[in-house]
Amino acid sequence: MNQSVSVNIHVHARCEIHETTLFHKKIEPKRGLYEGFAHVFFLTSGNAWLNAAGQKMEMHTDSIAYIPVSGSFSVSIEAGSTGYLLGVSQYLLIELLGSSAESVLLREFSERHTYLDAPDGHFVEEFHNLAQGFLNELNDDKRGSRMAISSYFSLILMGLW
Repeated sequence: MNQSVSVNIHVHARCEIHETTLFHKKIEPKRGLYEGFAHVFFLTSGNAWLNAAGQKMEMHTDSIAYIPVSGSFSVSIEAGSTGYLLGVSQYLLIELLGSSAESVLLREFSERHTYLDAPDGHFVEEFHNLAQGFLNELNDDKRGSRMAISSYFSLILMGLW
């Protein structure tokens, strides 16, 4: 089924910063409008619990989890913790994977859960910049380019791969 991605990028991409609160917070983003999304959760400070693929994993500062379109998950963020939740629809994901030489391997990668606990500092800094760029692109009324969002998420996936 070839379905083109709508011009309104906010239908096909999301990015939220879950900032420090006094109480724990539970996120279950695979419901409703975001049901057909692939997600990345990047914990930038504190601790959280990830429930995905039938497993419960403790996340610490700089941990990153990728959950494919078919995966359901929840994240319980502890009080005082902060993290990014990024996502793209299955249609945008298919579009951004493209048909280049590495597309087949990247497509296989995009279909499985991935978890990185405490990657090296350079990777974390680069990943933070990509997540912030993705967020800026979505939240600035003068921006919101589908091509830019696709490029950011492609770089995020390739970094995780």
